[in-house]
Amino acid sequence: MVIVDEKLVDDLSLRDREYQIDDFVTYLERHHHGEEPGISMECLDAYADALGYDRDRTHALLEERLTDSTTWTPGNNLYRVGENVSIYPPSWHEKLSDTIDIAEYVRIMLEEKIAATGRLPPARRGVPQPDILTAIEIFADLDREMGEDLLKKQRQEGSIVVFASQNPEDLVRLPKTEE
Repeated sequence: MVIVDEKLVDDLSLRDREYQIDDFVTYLERHHHGEEPGISMECLDAYADALGYDRDRTHALLEERLTDSTTWTPGNNLYRVGENVSIYPPSWHEKLSDTIDIAEYVRIMLEEKIAATGRLPPARRGVPQPDILTAIEIFADLDREMGEDLLKKQRQEGSIVVFASQNPEDLVRLPKTEE
């Protein structure tokens, strides 16, 4: 049985102007950690009920976006991870769970994106900082502030480079890709 955290329900209700299934799954995955990777359907249903969402609509929105791929695929997908749902593919859960090495996050994420799409243009050879911070919250079970501190520390150590460009989101890169 899922114990619904009323603070999460309140936070979700404040953010939920338009019901977006990826935002719903992302928020729960960031803040409601379970024993297994991803979020269980039982958990999604419990929070959907607490927020007054229609379960059938929630399931339909999930099914439109769910993929069985074990690796990253282009598009705005959600992934089946065992019996659960995640914003990340199973391969990322396997490779990144419990690590706080941000260079490893960048390496794994870029490797799979390149494998799926071919060569990445130089302007996209990094991972947006918000994406790294969300991944750290999910895989390492750290809060956003701790993730920001970790990012700053590893940047100062030289294991990663934060590349600011015209893009409003800074890219986190491996040092050898800084150009």
